[in-house]
Amino acid sequence: MNAGQQFELQVKQTKEAVTGMCFYIDKQVLHDVYQYYLSPDNLNNYHTYEINAHDIFEKVFDAGDILSVYIKNIIHSLHTTSAIYNGSSPELFYGLALHLLLSQRMLRKEILQINAKRFSTQKELYNRLCTAKQMMDDVQAETMQNTN
Repeated sequence: MNAGQQFELQVKQTKEAVTGMCFYIDKQVLHDVYQYYLSPDNLNNYHTYEINAHDIFEKVFDAGDILSVYIKNIIHSLHTTSAIYNGSSPELFYGLALHLLLSQRMLRKEILQINAKRFSTQKELYNRLCTAKQMMDDVQAETMQNTN
C-alpha cells in the first residue's frame, strides 16, 4: 500500500484460519533492489530511475502470484519455526522487494495490454476487470458449494 492510503479487505467466510501480515518496505530498499536485480545495465546510472508511490499498483493477488507464493513461504517458515522476526534479517525485506517488483512488472504488462489511450484509463479498466472476475469467481464458488 502507498503511505497514508487506506485499505480495506473483506475475508470471506471460511473454515480455514486466515493469516494476515503487514510488511513495510522502505523506498530506498525498493530502489536498491530495482537497480541491482531488475536493471543491471543501469548500475552506472543509478539516479535515472526513482521508485515512487505511483509505481506500485495495489491489488489482491491470486494465490499463484509470485509475491503471494513468496509471502506464503515466509508465513509457513514463521509457523514451523515459531520464530518472530526481530528486524535483524535484511534478506527478508530484499526478497520481499524483489518479489514485489517482479509481480508489479507482470501486473504492468497486463495493464498495458488494455487498448486505451491513457495509462490512467488502462489502470481503471484493469481494476474493473479484476473486480468483475472476482465477483464471477465468488458466484461460481458459491454455486459449487451449494451443489455439494
